[in-house]
Amino acid sequence: MNKFFRSIRGVHDYIPNEVIILKKIEKILIKVIEQHCFQEIRIPILEFSSLFTSTIGQGTDIVEKEMYSFIDKSKNFLTLRPEGTVGCVRSVIQNKLIKKYLDTRLWYLGPMFRYERPQKGRYRQFYQLGLEVFGLSREDIELELLMITYKWWKKLGIIDFVQLEINSIGSVKNRIQYQKKLVNFLKKYEKYLDPNSKKKLDLNPLGLLDSKNYFIKKILIRAPKIIDFLDSKYILQFKKLCRLLKIFNIPFIINKNLVRGLSYYNGIVFEWKNNTLDTQNTICAGGRYDYLSKKLNNCDIPSIGLAVGMDRLLLTVKLLNKSKLLNNFTLIDVKIVFLEEIFKLEAIKLSNNIRIMFPNIKLKVDFFSSNLSKKIKMALSSQVHIMIIIGRREFEKKCVMVKNLITVSQKIIPIKKINIFLKNVLNFK
Repeated sequence: MNKFFRSIRGVHDYIPNEVIILKKIEKILIKVIEQHCFQEIRIPILEFSSLFTSTIGQGTDIVEKEMYSFIDKSKNFLTLRPEGTVGCVRSVIQNKLIKKYLDTRLWYLGPMFRYERPQKGRYRQFYQLGLEVFGLSREDIELELLMITYKWWKKLGIIDFVQLEINSIGSVKNRIQYQKKLVNFLKKYEKYLDPNSKKKLDLNPLGLLDSKNYFIKKILIRAPKIIDFLDSKYILQFKKLCRLLKIFNIPFIINKNLVRGLSYYNGIVFEWKNNTLDTQNTICAGGRYDYLSKKLNNCDIPSIGLAVGMDRLLLTVKLLNKSKLLNNFTLIDVKIVFLEEIFKLEAIKLSNNIRIMFPNIKLKVDFFSSNLSKKIKMALSSQVHIMIIIGRREFEKKCVMVKNLITVSQKIIPIKKINIFLKNVLNFK
């Protein structure tokens, strides 16, 4: 009996057309990042499980329910990374990347893994682009990160469909004081909470502030707000950031229930949300985590970062269809076809010469045996820009026929001048 294998639930295939758009999105994001002097770092997918359990926080959904963990053949307890920040901080400390009086700016891109309930925009293997900055403690770097994200959305054509939400969660001491008040408040409604929410109330009560449960949301309207428990340092930082965002015309709203799902955050936190998505609408989130390095190596490194959910960003771009990313792209720059078998070697020689002349060109030789009309039809469906045809009449004159499938025009070009023609039409250097 033949088996038909399917991908694992919650693990998503990206087929070529989607990859093209993803790569264009990545190119736009990375160009802005590099303008701001971020350098790429590549961190392992596998880490010791204790790295995450000791930093992300007991009682969080990630640690309690979502990590993919296993024991390897050497009896090491390992975990597929559920997020990138902790591994990046581990690498920065291990490789001594922090220099005195200098800031370190890093970015990474890759898959993360969480055992979540799969739904639109939420997968068990998902992709994040992360930015992490070490060595800067003032709110200026918060502003710069938010300016970077603002540039991203403008360049992607989605700026009118996303909303920035910000809050401050203060220090550990502030949160302990607030947590007591929050628990006392929620205890009054404990009989109305579902079992999972009751567990969170005991282990991670701040996690309830991000609840999607309609009833809990209604309760939280009357709950105490963390911003009212901040000490003067964090209040001042938050006010300064709000003022700077207004100066640079970056619209925002203050969400007093915004805390983020990971326990290592402190101070300013933020999310960019797209309300046109049906379910998971946070496309980018981050904040400050000055205490994380102390948990890992007993050293104080002021730190801040953010992560973009590339899966949700792709959904946003496709859903809004406001970006040129979805239009006017070609899968193949040049396709060479030969009309008789005796011209196959000439087609291969020509393709090799063009690739040498233009290293960045996307060129394909058509080896199928079919008539010219079918070849043209196939070229159109494959989104080909230029089609070069080698037929008997053209070959005898040492020429080729060139069809521009974008402008719907054709010319007979001497083979010696084909490189000049392609340079002018395709703008290759």
